[in-house]
Amino acid sequence: MAFESLCDDHPLFFADHFLRVLQDDAPPSLDFFRLLSSPARGDKPIWGVYALILEKNGCPAMLYIGSGTEAIMSVYTRLKSYDKVDGANIPQLVRQAIKDSYAITHRGLLCWHELPSAAHVPRA
Repeated sequence: MAFESLCDDHPLFFADHFLRVLQDDAPPSLDFFRLLSSPARGDKPIWGVYALILEKNGCPAMLYIGSGTEAIMSVYTRLKSYDKVDGANIPQLVRQAIKDSYAITHRGLLCWHELPSAAHVPRA
């Protein structure tokens, strides 16, 4: 009952065509990830699963998938953390790619939902 209540109060939203991509036999091209919407800071914070595209001239592009679940400003804070290459929260391989002259060329959301109230935050 509590799970249904949580799902009703905090529906999960998906990027356009995401379900089709998940059902395809072949992996999506980078173009799918380039078309993902970047999160716009709204009135309500959201949790989300995001994609980063890292590119460097003459080298294959890189894709990183992560999640933003910071308790106050959520995925916005997580994505902002990538502006500081030496930040403690940057994943090791992303940090190394940036040090190797890759640049984050796109940030987009795969799925998201509004930050749950304190009563609905899952506990381990």
